[in-house]
Amino acid sequence: MKTLFLLSLLVLLFGCKSKENSMTDSIQNNSTESNFQKPQKLVAKIGDLSEGISEGIMISEVVVDGNNMELQISYSGCQRPVFDLIGSPMIAKSLPPIRSIRLIHNGENGECEKLMSERLIFDISVLTYQEQDGSEIYLQLEGWKEKIKYTYTSK
Repeated sequence: MKTLFLLSLLVLLFGCKSKENSMTDSIQNNSTESNFQKPQKLVAKIGDLSEGISEGIMISEVVVDGNNMELQISYSGCQRPVFDLIGSPMIAKSLPPIRSIRLIHNGENGECEKLMSERLIFDISVLTYQEQDGSEIYLQLEGWKEKIKYTYTSK
């Protein structure tokens, strides 16, 4: 009788444990899937760099491919904000010239700590020095330590 009772107790314990694990795995999978965002094609703008919020954005990768800039970013929040890439109207006169740029968002830095990650793709042709094939400019992105060389190409 004791053996039957102990055997039943062990079955119940291990049965509940595996169900908890499967529920935890399901929650983790859903959270990972909701963090995945398809890249959006956005357009950079020239404007005032002092406007907008740039806090809380971490840039982990920058790639320029033709007239497109791809940014791999992460941020914390409960909802996906709208992102803009703003270029300064002022250009430093050097060879090649340098333009400061800033990634901003319309979100709020609230209490939500969910880490989101996504890839943004911007058409940066408006940030060129001159709209001529081969026109070069360095872009100095706030939050990125290296200058980014951009060579304009006609479409």
